[in-house]
Amino acid sequence: MSVLDRAELLYDHHQIDRSLTQMANQIAHDLPGPLTVIGVMTGALVTMGHLLVKMPQEVTVDYLHISRYKNNLEGSEQLDWLAYPATNLKNKTVLIVDDIFDEGVTLAAAKQYCLDRGASLVKSCVLINKERPRGNVEPDYFAMRVPDRYVFGFGMDYQQLYRNQAGIYSLHLDDQP
Repeated sequence: MSVLDRAELLYDHHQIDRSLTQMANQIAHDLPGPLTVIGVMTGALVTMGHLLVKMPQEVTVDYLHISRYKNNLEGSEQLDWLAYPATNLKNKTVLIVDDIFDEGVTLAAAKQYCLDRGASLVKSCVLINKERPRGNVEPDYFAMRVPDRYVFGFGMDYQQLYRNQAGIYSLHLDDQP
């Protein structure tokens, strides 16, 4: 039996699409542009692609690749910077897009990087905001919430697989990594 067979579907593609449309509308209202959108790879790839086509404002697109997981599903405080944005961020309004907000370590580092490079304003958005206790760091925008469980699909992986699933799935509590 595969992991997908044992998983629970939390959100289907239509629910995700509606939530991303609502988030894009709020971002367009708050940040009319021009806007530099930076995706946190690899997880944000799917979310960013779907979000960008819903944004009416003028945008430039870039990415950064930062990870705290490597081969560890639990994550660590150690950040691996694999790629930096190529765009000059001085005096730009930046929107950082990520797949999931778990503890906020990666998003906080990405935001600080942009501010250190002279961005005038840095906001963040995530597809998923995980319901869990954490410090005072929060994303500025999020499309959906999930319980504090391991989730995958729609850009998020399980052991480097299942990023291509159109829905968001969770492992049952007895299957959690």
